[in-house]
Amino acid sequence: VQCLSVRFTNQQSLYVIKGQNLILQAQIELLDGEHVDKVTWDHAAKTSGKTSTIAEFPRKISDGRVTLEQQGATLKISGYQAADAGVYTVTVTDKSGLRRSAQRTVQDY
Repeated sequence: VQCLSVRFTNQQSLYVIKGQNLILQAQIELLDGEHVDKVTWDHAAKTSGKTSTIAEFPRKISDGRVTLEQQGATLKISGYQAADAGVYTVTVTDKSGLRRSAQRTVQDY
């Protein structure tokens, strides 16, 4: 039995219009009694290919345009820009150190 899983309900690329809000919502599933220790969101920029951590629950947010909701499961970026395009990876870590990840590609509309 897998005690921790994370996924995006829609695996297809997400197309976002510049200036709109980018919202990525991950489905995090745990067995009863399990707790999420950390949720990390990484962004691999389409233009540079550089990967950086843009948000972490419960600790850090790197940019004023970024917010996390639902205990880190939902990432919101206000005022989408071309530089926001790329691959987003959400990584969930439980208290025993088990990690699971899911990815979603975001492109300009």
